[in-house]
This record gives sequence, C-alpha cells and structure tokens, in this order.
Amino acid sequence: MSDWRRLFSKDLGRKILALLLACTVWWWVNQRITVSSETSFVVKEVRNAGQPELGTLGIRPPQGWQLARPIPGTEVRFWFEGARERLQQFLEGEPAALYDADSGFVDPGPNVHSTTLEVEPEKLRWRRPDDALALLDPVGANQHTLVLHLERRRSMELAMNPQIVRVMGTVSAGYRALSEHMSLSETAITLSGPFSRVEELARKISLWEAGNGPAPLLLEPLQIDGTRADIERTLHLHASLTAEGLSLTPESVKVLLPIVLDGRQPISFIPEALMALGSAEEGLWDSHFNPGSWTAELINHPDLRQIEFSQAWVNRHLRLFLALNELPTGATEYDLSVHWTLVDLEPASLRETIQRNLIVSPNDDADSTVRMTRRTENP
Repeated sequence: MSDWRRLFSKDLGRKILALLLACTVWWWVNQRITVSSETSFVVKEVRNAGQPELGTLGIRPPQGWQLARPIPGTEVRFWFEGARERLQQFLEGEPAALYDADSGFVDPGPNVHSTTLEVEPEKLRWRRPDDALALLDPVGANQHTLVLHLERRRSMELAMNPQIVRVMGTVSAGYRALSEHMSLSETAITLSGPFSRVEELARKISLWEAGNGPAPLLLEPLQIDGTRADIERTLHLHASLTAEGLSLTPESVKVLLPIVLDGRQPISFIPEALMALGSAEEGLWDSHFNPGSWTAELINHPDLRQIEFSQAWVNRHLRLFLALNELPTGATEYDLSVHWTLVDLEPASLRETIQRNLIVSPNDDADSTVRMTRRTENP
C-alpha cells in the first residue's frame, strides 16, 4: 500500500502540472475541431429593411407583392460549419438574417400574379456577416437554397352574410339561439392577401351563396356553450387564413346572436265569427260559415321575446275576416278566402313585426274558404 502511495505522491507538483497542461491542450484542440450545425430560423414578412429580429429570417417583398411561401411563421433551416468555438459563439448570439426582395426586383408584368426567387444563404444580410459568411462558406453543395414564392397582393371587398359565421356548441336547455337573426357590425369587409388565396376564398363564398357548397371558413367560430343570454363577440379572421397571409379590414367583426326561451307553443282556437270588411261590387251576399279549428304560431324573434303568446293573447288580438271586395261580379256563388289581421296592438312597428312572424292557418284546408251565395233580387 505504501508503494502505491509513494508512486502517486512522488513529484506530485509536476504530475499536477502535466495534468493541467493535458487538459488545456485537449480543450484547445476540441475548440478548433470542425463541427457543423443545421439551424432553424422563423420566417417573418417585414415592410422595412431594418435589423431583423433575433432568430428570424426577415423577407421584405417588393411593393405590391406578398410572401406566399414559405408561410410566415414557419421555419427554414441553414447549415453552418466551422471551428466549434466560433460556431458556438455565433449560435449563442441568436443569428438572424434579412432578404430585401424589393431591391433590384424586376416586375414580370401586370398579367403575371406570381413569381419564384432562389436565394443563396450568402446573399442574405446577416446580423453578424463576417461570422455568418465564414460559417456558411464551407458547407458547399449540402447547403439549403432559399426558395421564395411571391404573389401579387390582392384586395377584394366582400359583402358580409351573417350566416357565414360558424356557430359551435349549444345553449342551455330550454333556450334557443336565433341564428337566422344574427347580426354583424359590418355589412362588407376587405380581404387582402396573396392573389391566389384571395381568389380561391372569394370563389368559395360565391359558390356557398349560390347554394353550391358549404360555408367557407372566414371568421373565428362563435362559441355558445351553456349560455342563456344574447351573445356578443368580436371575431377575427380565422387562424388558418391568417397563417396563409390573409388579412381583414377592419381587423375584426362584432357579432350579435339573440338567445330566447324555447317554450313558446302553437295556440289552437276556434273563431266564433268572421268580420266582413269592405263591400261587394254587385248585390248582397250571405256567408255560410262553419267554425273550424285554426292554429296560430308565433315564430321566435329577438324583438318579440317579451310577448306572452297564449290563448288569451290570440283571443284579444287575432281576428279572421272576409274581404267582400274580392267577390267577383256576375257570380251567384263563390268560395271566398279567409284572411287574418291583428287588432289593439301598438306601436305600429310591433304590429308589423308580429305580422311577419305569425303563422295562422286552418287545421283543415276546407276551412280556408267560406262559401258565399248571392241573394236573389225580387222583380
């Protein structure tokens, strides 16, 4: 045991010095070993040629054009190769680059809506150009080429149909969402983006409006889970369209979706008599009215949610009548149509809204008319 101790303790200072020297040489050699790294950069479309954000590849399109691919927000990758120490310091500094496609761009002509540019990494404007070029140069043929697909920027005004809003979820039990009465803050919006995407979306909207396809995604979906009150939300462009470089003007649309109680039932009633309005052009007429069962149904409407639709309401406000001026001249018998009207309802705007949303019909089609006979005149 003592021999081993003497072996390690003899000339201990020199042995420690030799170990330190060996470690130093190993570290020095290791730092100068050539290594490579494939590094990703987030693509970002920029409007000026200033310094790019750290970790990004900024692309400045020509005036009137837009970057279609790679899609902003996605990543591109480049290889770097060099001494370990230099490469490590370069990558720790979060490299970034910019390509100014507007500089020296030659427009292919007004009838050409897209073009492709191939850019070598050495042609980019790097944040640390000396280090970047020194680390890019050794890669050679293995390097990725940056391929930019540019499209003309297209703007198009679109009329806004509330039914294009996608409603997701269900309201609370006993309530109903009146999607047919949904309203939007904007009657039209301006859609801007790459030419092909704007044209494609406009085509899908036209097909949908013509009844030849599903509603395309335009705005964020409207979530209505568990609600009992009117829903008012601010919706932006759908995320999938934003990712493709599309934008809206204005940037958002306010949506109002009425929610009402769903307990309103149709009311059955038997009219005791018919009112006679107007007069026949010729002669006197008698009606042969046989009371039958009718049904009144008030359709849900946001402006009518306070109406207590009941048997008493029908008896008070609903009247059936015959328009005697519809009787033809020269006839002795005629089946005259039965009409309905509302009484004792103010203001006029409320009465008109109810008339547009009230359905009144006989349970038997034969009761929709009344047989009329003309009285015989004595000579």
